[in-house]
Amino acid sequence: MRPIAVIVGGVALLAAGLAAFLANHWLESRSSRTAKPVIVMADVLVAARPLPAGTVITANDLRYDHWPKSSVPVALLGPDGGKMPTARFVGAVTRYALVAGQPMSPGSVFRSKGAGVMSGMLKPGMRAVSISITPFTAVSGFAIPGDRVDVLLSADITKRDGVLVGPVARYATQTILRNVQVLAIDQQLAPKAGAAALTGNTATLEVTPRQAEILTTARMMGTLSLTLRSFARTPVAVAKRRAEHARPYIADIGVSSALRAVRASERQQAGIGGAGGNTVVIDQGGSISRKSF
Repeated sequence: MRPIAVIVGGVALLAAGLAAFLANHWLESRSSRTAKPVIVMADVLVAARPLPAGTVITANDLRYDHWPKSSVPVALLGPDGGKMPTARFVGAVTRYALVAGQPMSPGSVFRSKGAGVMSGMLKPGMRAVSISITPFTAVSGFAIPGDRVDVLLSADITKRDGVLVGPVARYATQTILRNVQVLAIDQQLAPKAGAAALTGNTATLEVTPRQAEILTTARMMGTLSLTLRSFARTPVAVAKRRAEHARPYIADIGVSSALRAVRASERQQAGIGGAGGNTVVIDQGGSISRKSF
């Protein structure tokens, strides 16, 4: 073989090797620039199963889930950003119902330390008050712990010491408390698994000190009933509720047009309308007026 051919072949081989090296270096540098950032994960302690309010937590009720550490609040992590130790929650009592997979936070539990479960479930400054209920006055058992309700008072507003007084309405119903939480039915803090309703003789409500006074007084005045509130919140519903709140109460003559006619006739026969005239007594949500014609 000629020397010139050997030289040309060597130069070509060297050029090919250099080209391969440069191409590989370019690909590596490009790959490093487009590589996705590494996501750091954290172990978050969560409920392993649904935990009703008032549940004493065991180790089997807890598990760890992997979450992106950047999305985990500091309160859900343990010391130095590590695992939250299970010992912090085992033996504690759930303050409210937790769903499976819900992160365990210090505010979701309490330790009784000699106190009762109910006192630990109450929010700071709130009180627990019980009222007597029946299926009829408690939405057939569909008002369960955790629901929010309104409290209605129905009473005979014109009867005093066995004597009827007052010229217009006798029976009336008024909403005395709004949007209060049901804590328990009897001594049950949650409905039984698979139960569609929870019936009992008493309902325990979470109220403010002032609302506790209102509720205690109302128990002596008449019959208390619970109305179940919807979780839905829409502008239309809010406007409708505001219109309803403008009426302080509903009386019997506001419910029955026949009763209004009877009451008007009774008053005319009693001479309230005056000679040769008729007078109609109008009750507009507690605002009494008379119209003569």
